[in-house]
Amino acid sequence: MSAREDEQVRTPHKQSPVEGSEGQQSEFSVGGELIRQVEEDRKAFLEAVRENSQSLVSGLQALQTPAAVVRREPKHRKLEDADAVEHYLVAFEWFATTYHVPKEAWAQRVAPLLTGKAQAAYACMYLEKMGDYDKLKKPILRRYDITEETYR
Repeated sequence: MSAREDEQVRTPHKQSPVEGSEGQQSEFSVGGELIRQVEEDRKAFLEAVRENSQSLVSGLQALQTPAAVVRREPKHRKLEDADAVEHYLVAFEWFATTYHVPKEAWAQRVAPLLTGKAQAAYACMYLEKMGDYDKLKKPILRRYDITEETYR
């Protein structure tokens, strides 16, 4: 045997994973396939997170809008000169009850809608009474000369 042949016998040829036996090739190809699958799953997951984060942002923006906009509660119209004030106040009370406005808030809701004599009666009230709807209603009706005797 020559020196060259002897060297080849002692040091086997190093095989790359691609050149190796069939068992090695399938091991590496399965590992590569797993890596590709994991990378695809990671990309799909990141895309889903991006989509969900956009819907979360829009949901948060909706939560930050004023409650009146979300509820879409209709506005009651202003008192006009042609209105019968007692009928207007009854309609306002129905409106406030229907839309579940707390009675404590009725005076604050109706005050900006008052005009003419009703507004003048409101302006003459003591500050302590302005927040109480029942105490607001009496002087307004009195200003229009409407009492219990009016309907008897």
